[in-house]
Amino acid sequence: MEIRTFAELLEVAKKRGRRKLAVAFPEEVSLHAAILAQQAGIAAPVLVGPPDRIAALLEQAGVSAGDYEVVAAADAVQACRIAVQLAHDDQVDVLLKGGVQTAQLLHAVLDKDTGIRASKVMSECTIYEDTRMRHSDRYGEDAVYRGCSHHHTHVRTRADQGLRRRRTARAGQRHFASGGEHQGHCR
Repeated sequence: MEIRTFAELLEVAKKRGRRKLAVAFPEEVSLHAAILAQQAGIAAPVLVGPPDRIAALLEQAGVSAGDYEVVAAADAVQACRIAVQLAHDDQVDVLLKGGVQTAQLLHAVLDKDTGIRASKVMSECTIYEDTRMRHSDRYGEDAVYRGCSHHHTHVRTRADQGLRRRRTARAGQRHFASGGEHQGHCR
C-alpha cells in the first residue's frame, strides 16, 4: 500500500490503534504533537520531565493535566533515561524527542544495559508532506517549487537528503535563471 498524504497515513495509524508515546522532556512543539496525536486517537502520551513544568505547559496549551500521564524526571538527561527505560520495559511503544539534545537521547538509547538498540545498524527516517509542485516533466525529476497546489508525501533517509537538496537547488537555479513561468508564485 502506497501512502501519499498525511491524511492517508493518519487513517492507517487509526486502524492500528492507540500507541503509548513517551515524550522525553516535553516543550511546546513536542507537547503540541503529542496532544494532536492523542486527539486524533493514535497515541496515549506519557510525558516525562519535571511535573511542575509539564503542568504549566499543559495549562498554556489549554488542556487538562488529568488527561495525561506524567512521569517525574528532574532534568533532561534523567527524562531521556526514564523514557528509554519505559520503551525497554515495553511500557511505551514510541519515543518522541522533546526539548533535549539529540546526543542526550541517543546516549540513553545506546546504553548497553537499559537502552533499546536491537542491532549494530541504526537508521533515521524523516517523513514530511511537501505541498510544493514537482515540475518533473519540464525541469527534471527533482525540481520542486514551494507554493504550488500539488501535495506529495516523501520518506527520506539522511543519506539521500543531501543529494536531493543539491539536485533541487540546481534545478531551481536553472528554472529561475531561465525566467520560468512559475517564478512569481512558486518560490
